[in-house]
Amino acid sequence: MKLYTDKKDISFIESEFLTYLLGKYYLGENIVDTENFSFYFEASKHIVLFDAGSEEKISVESENFNNCKEIYASLKDGKKVYELTLKVKKDNISYEITFRTDPLRIVRVTAPKSIGEEIYDKVVERSLYLKEIYEIYDELIANFVKSRTTDDWYIFIRKFREFISNI
Repeated sequence: MKLYTDKKDISFIESEFLTYLLGKYYLGENIVDTENFSFYFEASKHIVLFDAGSEEKISVESENFNNCKEIYASLKDGKKVYELTLKVKKDNISYEITFRTDPLRIVRVTAPKSIGEEIYDKVVERSLYLKEIYEIYDELIANFVKSRTTDDWYIFIRKFREFISNI
C-alpha cells in the first residue's frame, strides 16, 4: 500500500507555523515555558512573505517590526510567511534563529560569542547552545500543534485578524 506523501498538500502548515509565531509576537503572547527554562521571542531583522498564486516575494529588513506597515499590508493581502528570524531571549542569553519553509527548517543561528578559552570548552559550550536551540524549536512546534488541534486555534485566528484589520 502506497502512502500518500505529496508534500504540496501539507506545505501550507509550514507557512502557517511561521505566521503563527509572527502573530503570537504581535499579540504579545510570546513567552514560552519549557521543562528546563522559560524564554520569550520577538520578530527580528528579517522576514520574507510570499503569495503562492503570483509567486511574488517580499523581503523586509527592519529592527522594529511593530511599526512596519509593509508587513501589515502583506498580511492583509493574504501573503504567507516564507522566512522569519526570531530573537529568542532566555535569562541573559540571546539567540537569533531564522526559520524557512519548503521544507520547514532552521537555516541560520546566531548564538552568543563563546567565553571558553580552550577548544574543548568552546565545543561543549556550543553543543549546549545547540541543545537549547533544539529544545526551543521543539517547544514552539509543540505549542503550535496543541493550538492548531484545539479550539485555541480559532481564538488565535480571530484575535490576529482583529489585530491586522485594526492597523
